[in-house]
Amino acid sequence: MIAKELEATFKLAVQEARSRRHDMVCLEHLLFAFLRDAYAVEILRNCGVD
Repeated sequence: MIAKELEATFKLAVQEARSRRHDMVCLEHLLFAFLRDAYAVEILRNCGVD
């Protein structure tokens, strides 16, 4: 079982892929979805991502 927040992020990635008429969810879609999550953004910043 995964956290509700992570499940919501995955759903957003799927929606993003579908909105662009892509057949598969790729890393770009996941990154886009993670950037909508404040906690994920904080983790990325702490890892030096700008």
